[in-house]
Amino acid sequence: MVKRIHLSEEHKRKLSKAKKGYTPWIKGKHQTEEAKRKLSESNKGKHFSPKTEFKKGQISWNKGKHWSNETKKKISQSKKNPSKETRKKMSLAKIGKPTWMKGRHHSKESKRKLSETHKGKTLSDEHKRKIKDKLQGHLVSEETRRKIGDKHRGKFVSQKTIRKISATKQCIPLSEWKEFIHFKPYTPDFNESFKDKIRKRDNNKCIICDKSEEELKRKLDIHHIDYNKLNSFPQNCISLCNSCHTKTGINRNQWTTFFQSLLKEKYSYKYTQDQKIILDF
Repeated sequence: MVKRIHLSEEHKRKLSKAKKGYTPWIKGKHQTEEAKRKLSESNKGKHFSPKTEFKKGQISWNKGKHWSNETKKKISQSKKNPSKETRKKMSLAKIGKPTWMKGRHHSKESKRKLSETHKGKTLSDEHKRKIKDKLQGHLVSEETRRKIGDKHRGKFVSQKTIRKISATKQCIPLSEWKEFIHFKPYTPDFNESFKDKIRKRDNNKCIICDKSEEELKRKLDIHHIDYNKLNSFPQNCISLCNSCHTKTGINRNQWTTFFQSLLKEKYSYKYTQDQKIILDF
């Protein structure tokens, strides 16, 4: 076993003085593609722990060193905007590997903190615009749909799982779940005449992607903002294309807030803070 040698302060000072003006052999040189390939192959399969355990008396190589502001800026920019080639490599490297969260669960304390963090938060106009831009033209390819269909073919979902999905979509815990609201009938006043009025109000265009009925070659869907089929009022209905209407099946509270703020801005409709409709008779 080799004993670690501890250098005196005087010795360290002399070494530092001797290295001043010294140019490393690698400076200005670049490794060949072959050398890079060999280094990459030699490191494959090696796993490095996120926290390196140092032996007693051992000093980290970067102790006392600091990145310059220029270096920090370059690192930050490379992380924020990686090149297409880098993104492709990162994507390929993650194929078949589970996410870091797989098999883990947030503690009750963690869930409580997350809940408190999001309480009272509202979407800004800029955030709404970004959501609209992101959803615009976001379509799943036929190839992806075929793969999803093949993957789930022959699988059967239990009634308990179906109830869980229904409760999640209704944004309620499973203990409070009562019925499948999807099967509830519409009210008699939710007829074609009422639907045409809503479409006309929205200029016969999808409120999210702005596609017209002429482009879609079909009539727009009329969506109930609060997901209650009994509340067929202009303040609670909005025009959507079939693709955008499908996306509103999840994250219902967020969609309700988004649509209500949109109608409030466009048509001066009124809503309470707990997403209730204020009707003017």
